[in-house]
Amino acid sequence: MAIRYVISFMNSDGMRQMAYPCQGRHTKGSKEEAQKLLEDFNKNNLPETLKSVFGKDCLGTFQVSAVDCYEGHFDPKGCFIKEELNPGQVCAAGKFKETLDKIKHRESIV
Repeated sequence: MAIRYVISFMNSDGMRQMAYPCQGRHTKGSKEEAQKLLEDFNKNNLPETLKSVFGKDCLGTFQVSAVDCYEGHFDPKGCFIKEELNPGQVCAAGKFKETLDKIKHRESIV
């Protein structure tokens, strides 16, 4: 397992997901590299463009997130961002968060 960094956002369903396709070429080896990519991303995209591509609620939600990747080619193991790799980062909201919390609670009982 390799930890890499990507740009993520909260989608309209309330889940944090990768902003780019789930491919190793869109991951960075350090948080600093991904932060620079995010700064360039924000600088080079108009708010209207971002809303048309990522949904009307995306503005203000773009962040750098850690993701599990396969060794070698660094393809992420999924497009959704996991809270356990990103402490303090909102990774789920609304109904999805409620469902995940219920699952975690049930797992802790077993």
